[in-house]
Formats: sequence, C-alpha cells, structure tokens
Amino acid sequence: MGILHTSLDGRILDCNECFARIVGYMPQELVGSSFQAITPPEDRDRGNAAALRLLSGEMQSVSFEKRYLRKDGALTWVMLTISIQHDDAAQPVCFLTLVQDIDDRKQAEESLAVAQEALRLSEERYRTAFEMSLDSIAINRLSDGLYLDCNQAFLDATGLKREEVIGRTSIELNIWVDLEDRRRVLETLRRDGACRNFEARFRKKNGEFLSGLISMSLIELERTTCILSIVRDISDAKTAENEIRHLAFYDPLTDLPNRRLLLERLRQTVMASRRGGLWQGLLFIDLDDFKTLNETLGHHVGDLLLKEAARRLGCCIRSLDTAARVGGDEFVVILEELSESPEEAASQAEAAAEKILASLSEPYALAGRACISTASIGITVFGQNNRSTTEILQQADLAMYRAKEDGRAAIRFFAPELQSAVNARAKLEDEVRQGIQNREFVLWYQPQVEARRVIGAEALLRWNHPQRGILAPAAFIALAEETGLIVPLEHFSFSYIPW
Repeated sequence: MGILHTSLDGRILDCNECFARIVGYMPQELVGSSFQAITPPEDRDRGNAAALRLLSGEMQSVSFEKRYLRKDGALTWVMLTISIQHDDAAQPVCFLTLVQDIDDRKQAEESLAVAQEALRLSEERYRTAFEMSLDSIAINRLSDGLYLDCNQAFLDATGLKREEVIGRTSIELNIWVDLEDRRRVLETLRRDGACRNFEARFRKKNGEFLSGLISMSLIELERTTCILSIVRDISDAKTAENEIRHLAFYDPLTDLPNRRLLLERLRQTVMASRRGGLWQGLLFIDLDDFKTLNETLGHHVGDLLLKEAARRLGCCIRSLDTAARVGGDEFVVILEELSESPEEAASQAEAAAEKILASLSEPYALAGRACISTASIGITVFGQNNRSTTEILQQADLAMYRAKEDGRAAIRFFAPELQSAVNARAKLEDEVRQGIQNREFVLWYQPQVEARRVIGAEALLRWNHPQRGILAPAAFIALAEETGLIVPLEHFSFSYIPW
C-alpha cells in the first residue's frame, strides 16, 4: 500500500517507496512537489472536493478512485483513502493518504466494458439480422425439437402466428412435406455438426407447398444445445427451372413431349427391352392433308387441329406409353411392355394404332367449322435385336410413308412378315367369330378306359373349319382368350359327334 503525507495546501511532505513505484518516481523526487503535478487536470476537481469535505469536518475520511500521471507520461489508476492528521490541539496538520494500485483491475474492467459493449452491439446486429433477414430463421432445442424463437420471415413464409410456433415442434406444425428429408437433415447435423443447402419442400399453414434450401448448425444458448436453421425460399427459382425444363422438353403448342424428350425415353425403352425380354412398339403418325387444311383455313385452325389431335392421342394410350410431337403434323407413340412374342406384340401395336386412327378420324369442330382429318400410321416393334433409336424411328417413318402410298388413313408395318402375321391373325379372329355364329365348333368325347371298361370321357373342343377341316384347340384357343371370344365359346351349345 502506498502511503502519502500531503500538506493542507497540497505539497507532498513524505511518501513511501510503494507510492513512488506506483507513480514511477524515486521518493526524494516527489517530496516538495505538489500532488497536482502528478494528477491529470480532469481528475483534480475530485481531489479538491474531497479535501474540502475533510477540512469542513463533514467526513472523517473519504475514498475514491482517481488517476495519477506517472513519470513516463502514462496514466495509472489508484484507490485513495484520505484522512486528516491533527495536532494535540485538534488542529488539522496534514492529509494522510493510503494509495492502492488498481490499474490492472481498472484495465480489466475497461476491457470487460469494451467487450460487453461490443457484445451488446454484436447482439443488436445479430438480432437486427435475425429479424430483418429475408430468409426464414428458427431456433429449436435439440433435445425435444421445440421452437424457442423464429423471425418474421419464418412466420410470413409459413403463414403461422408466433404463438402457434413457440413451444411446439415441426412435427406438430406439420411443416415437412417429406419426413424422410427431416430425418436425413438431422442425421447429417448430428454427424457433422452442420448441414448446408439441403433442398426440401415445406408445408404452409394453408396447405400450400414451398421449396427451400435449408442450412442447420448446432449452437449453445444458455448452456442448452440448440439448432439454428435457415431456410431460403427457392419456390420461384424452382418454378422457373421447371418452366425452362418444360420449354426444353415439351412442345409449346400441344404440351406433348418434344423430339428431345422422345429420344431420351425411347433410349430408356430400348435398354429396358433388352433387359426384360418384352417387345415394345413404336407408332409414327402423320396427319393426312394437313398442309392443305393449313393453307385453306389458316394456321390458327391448323394449330387447333394439332392441339385436338394431341388431346385425342393422349386419350388413346396407356399411362406407361409416351406420345410426342416431333414435327409439324407428325406424332410418335412409344408402346411399352408389350408381349414376349413379336407376333403378339405386333398385334397389340396394331390394336393401339387402330384405336388412334379411329379417334383421329372423328370429325373436328374448329373455330366454328366442321373438319375431317385422317392419319397414316407406321408401326415397328423392337425387342432384343439391338436396334438403335435412330433405326427404330426410321423404320416406323418408312412404314408410315408406305401407309401414305397405299391410300392414306391406313396402318402399315415396317416388317412384311409381321404384317403378314398380323393380317393372318386378324383373318383368324374373323373366322373364329364367324365360326361361332355358324356353329362350326363341336365337342368330341374321348373315352377313358380302365380294365377294358369305359369309366368316363374327356370332352375335347374341335373346330370344323369349312376350308381347313377339323382343327385342334391349339389352332384357336390362344387367340380366343386374347380377343375375348373365349366367353361365347364357353357358352356355346356344341353339336355332339361321338369319338
């Protein structure tokens, strides 16, 4: 503790070495000087006020903090405790001051104050950023997932009120569209401590969806581990992305897949047929005399015809098939997962083509006009024959032109043998139907014998064909089952012919 004796007018009478060290002097350098000389001007009034209070008898001692000016020019903080020394007559003689060096403590306090102020400003900045951010920000407790805080952007995005959010979980609020996304995000968060830009879909209070990029990190708040999540709404970007993709892969007039998407799906279909063993079909469709209609009635009517033809085309195919517009009045249909038999697959493709041809040949009502339009359709089937997509398209295209040459409003196969097989199949179907009407089907009973004794008979269906004679079931049963003619055959009253 520094000790200092000062006259009533402020001169230093004596001091110990500790005080001298505090202010950076030797004791003899201080004796005789004024304490004002080692006191910065802004601190002098405090010492003068303390001296007056002591001299007036208002206080017996006074303590306060002040600064001294060291010999090297630096300022140092001290704690002074001042009292008055009296003589035997109780008259004040001098001031006795105890001096405690508190410079380290004051510097620590100043540093703490600076840090606290910086923290306050930082918290204000973060709170401002939290509240003013355009991204949705929320804080959840890790242990139970309860929302502890959220910003206004979060409330605006979800349509929820603050009191509906705080104290509840995202599961209770039904925010995640796919809970598997939530599981993956939390798994990454627990493993890595953070998760950045994970794309997910979220549900608003009104049931609408929004697409967002969510980032999460673990933070400590009041000794509690929490999850800080930030979601950036990318719904507009996703919409634009989908629109761009749609423009890239879909025909703007008919909204059917365009040539680019058709080729990609055809490539996938070719690969699937090589692996699975099923045959696929491709129809190349061209509207007959479309150019004439376009030139006589106008392009706007032609566009209406194309749109209506595309709609009818979509109604004629299965959900697994693909219809595409590949040119002005040209359409292509991929028929997937047909039969394992090329002949049967060809028959299925022809049936689909006939359905399409009939639909496209129905009258059109276009801009107040009744119009008639037909189509020519080329067919090719493909399977495990390693043909390329280009070759498959060319074959169907060639078959379509053959249909044009044969009078239009027609269907033709690329492979002549398949055309013959399909024609034979169609002819056989007509003959079976005619045979049922003409009662050409009969039952033959073949006895079942045991120990030279007839114990029963096996009924065997035969077709007494007018030109081909008696035909066994193998010649017609499969066709009857595929075409539905098996039903009238089962209910047919057969003529009896003994074996």
